[in-house]
Amino acid sequence: MLFLVADCHVTPGSQEEREFREMLEALSRSPHDVVFLGDILDLWIAIPRYEETIHREFAEWCRRESARRRIYFLEGNHEFFVQRHRTDCFTQTAEDELLLDDILFAHGDKIQEGPFGFNRLFLGLCKSWVGLSVLTLMPFGRSFAHFVKRLMGGNHSRPLERIVLPLKRMRRWAEHKTRHSHVQQIILGHFHKPAVLEGLPNGATLRVLPAWKCTRNAALLTSQRTLDIRDWHHLL
Repeated sequence: MLFLVADCHVTPGSQEEREFREMLEALSRSPHDVVFLGDILDLWIAIPRYEETIHREFAEWCRRESARRRIYFLEGNHEFFVQRHRTDCFTQTAEDELLLDDILFAHGDKIQEGPFGFNRLFLGLCKSWVGLSVLTLMPFGRSFAHFVKRLMGGNHSRPLERIVLPLKRMRRWAEHKTRHSHVQQIILGHFHKPAVLEGLPNGATLRVLPAWKCTRNAALLTSQRTLDIRDWHHLL
């Protein structure tokens, strides 16, 4: 089975970090493969002088466990250059989308805005070779990184009942992805609030996972393609 987790937003020294480490230990004892659906760490810039202890230890856990199980990682909008510089830690990584059989995984941040939205343009610049050069060379790069984090808005701490999902935009995006493909299921993170969209082309469905940070929920994808979404303690 596949263990799925999204939007942990783990901050060093927080209660989330302690529980996240417990979850990784429990995963190590389980038989499951794992898909990390993005925004696992609150801000991860995979460049040596920017990485903190939790970043290095998470990468090493993934490297070690990928010898025993499949570990997939999708970059979220809070992770930078992981796919470029840490790919050896995972079975497979992706910046945008990951297709496994007939299931499409995506973080989901690119659905929220049009192609010229501020966050898409700003994050695209930050993740480009220009952004990498700036972060590598500038003397106050860590300060700039935290400035970027503040610009991203801190929406990961918004109460779930206040989140309004862009359902029409999600449906248009999902219809485009399923109309001329064999995709039967789409699984997203990013939006923090769980949702299900049915009636897509070819009978496909779209599901949004709740944010682990807010709910401590993760999911198990069974061999029958059903999703069991519960507190992670009950899944491992």
